[in-house]
Amino acid sequence: MEKVHGKMSEDGLEIDKIDKRIINMLQDDPNATHMKIAKEVGLSQPSIGNRIKKLEALGILDYQVGVNLRTSNLLLARVDLHAKNPEKILKLVNKCPFMPIGFKLSGPNNISMLAVGPDLKFLERLVNTHFRNDETVETVSYELINELSNDFILPVGLQFDQCDCNLIEECSEGENE
Repeated sequence: MEKVHGKMSEDGLEIDKIDKRIINMLQDDPNATHMKIAKEVGLSQPSIGNRIKKLEALGILDYQVGVNLRTSNLLLARVDLHAKNPEKILKLVNKCPFMPIGFKLSGPNNISMLAVGPDLKFLERLVNTHFRNDETVETVSYELINELSNDFILPVGLQFDQCDCNLIEECSEGENE
């Protein structure tokens, strides 16, 4: 199954079918060696290294370490809201270790984000504290994600020292475990 579709270009550089195969192989096996990839696509090991460096330089290929939310015991929720100041909300999401990603949207909800927590009570407090009690947030809804079809790796941070909300004591409790 091909995961990379269409033509991607930057400054007139297009990626070809071999680049797409390399990306797909690395998505399937992030630890694949250049030698293994070279054998599979029929190029030399240095050629594979050069192609990977090119894809990284273009910003097409990147790497992320995080928690696999499919196999962890953490709950995952999607939070949608309409805020008068979406930039303020995205700054908060960027600082909170339990909100690993946020999106600015068009439509009735102008922000969507993912929230991660150890239990439903914690997620509810997180949403209430940050959004339902914020007068600049007009609507809030959230839904638990019950099942993930594939591995889903997100950088669920543990940078509690960056947090300045009134949940910091609960967040910091996890540091000692």
